[in-house]
Amino acid sequence: MIYSIVIFIVIFVSYMKWNDYSVTDVGLLFLTKIKEMKGEAIDISSFEEEERRTITHENWTKLVEQHVTLSGKVNYKGFIKDKIALDDYLDTLSNHPPGKNWNEAEQLSYWINAYNAFTVKLIIDHYPLKSI
Repeated sequence: MIYSIVIFIVIFVSYMKWNDYSVTDVGLLFLTKIKEMKGEAIDISSFEEEERRTITHENWTKLVEQHVTLSGKVNYKGFIKDKIALDDYLDTLSNHPPGKNWNEAEQLSYWINAYNAFTVKLIIDHYPLKSI
């Protein structure tokens, strides 16, 4: 499941880049939609800043290592138990969008992790689900 989502994102981002959209453009569209779904506004001016420090994805990596098997099976009940850690990571992502000084790999890492983490959040907020 997670691997198919990552593959989709990579293909989508590649398509967007072929059509002169930057990774940040694609990511901004994604983040805007997530915020809209939550009934929140997004301050696009935060994406205009020239210098932003890159963020670490260590907390997300730990959660994935704990709750996703090597075959891609997700333990959503485990994520529910670690909801505070997941929410902290999502807050970090929301408060530190990519800056213009981030290279493409850093931007891709940010947006793929954001997509996956927000998807897990959506699922655990409505757990159990038959399908997403």
